[in-house]
Amino acid sequence: MRVLVVEDHAGLARNIGRALRDSAAYAVDISSDGQDGLFMAQTNPYDLIVLETVGVGQSEIEIAAVADPTMPAEMPPLWGVYFVVADTDASVAKAQELGGTVVVPPTDIEPGRFAAVSDPGGAMFNVLALKD
Repeated sequence: MRVLVVEDHAGLARNIGRALRDSAAYAVDISSDGQDGLFMAQTNPYDLIVLETVGVGQSEIEIAAVADPTMPAEMPPLWGVYFVVADTDASVAKAQELGGTVVVPPTDIEPGRFAAVSDPGGAMFNVLALKD
């Protein structure tokens, strides 16, 4: 699987890339800005694009449109919500018990154990148990 990570914080981008390479042996390209990321998304076949949504600009919206042509061009900026929890697996189980859907199952990444969940209304959020 080939992944593009678009993130302007170099350390975070490296950690995401390392986690994807180490845990799943993905081929990972990293872009530090939206214009470069847009060029990469338009000229390379990616299976997954990890896109920063804080401070999103027009080029980031265009990258998302390359990744998902059904996304409307007027899509507003998004917030990625993370809850730091004591136990990711237990939090995911509780979310499912309450009607939530697992979007990304519990996965070990550099900062800790992470998962993405959507509530019964479709709103997405992430849970992260940080390493000690």
